[in-house]
Amino acid sequence: MSVLRLRRGIALPMALLVLVALALLSALALTDALQVSRAATLAEDEARARAAVLQGIDGLGNPPDLAWLCLQPPMHPVEAVERFADGRRVERRWWAVAPGVVRVELVGVGMHGARHRRLGWMRPDTIDAAEPWVGCPRATRLLPAGTDWLGGHPEG
Repeated sequence: MSVLRLRRGIALPMALLVLVALALLSALALTDALQVSRAATLAEDEARARAAVLQGIDGLGNPPDLAWLCLQPPMHPVEAVERFADGRRVERRWWAVAPGVVRVELVGVGMHGARHRRLGWMRPDTIDAAEPWVGCPRATRLLPAGTDWLGGHPEG
């Protein structure tokens, strides 16, 4: 009988264990990098939505048809959507809630769906309560109603 015995080595199982541990660590690092990338994309999209709202403030004074807006019931808004070259858009809505009072809403939408909203109050530049007709047929644009006329939206 030979003294030679087959001995089991430990090198191969240890090498496999190290490879599995490295694969697990690299998968965790990749998952963490993916989450950071998604968070950065969403933050950038929120910034683009806010920029769309800031650019949309200028157009609030000129709804598509101001005379028609003044005749609308409060539940029926007049809407306008402006799209920008980089994929974002701003949605403007106007509601005539009372004679001489218009509620406005701005919604900036980013490329990936982020939204930023603002609510405000405006008034027609010309309205005569003593005139026999309804609405504001002589108005040419809307003006801010007060100093703090545009505020945040409760939903953000």
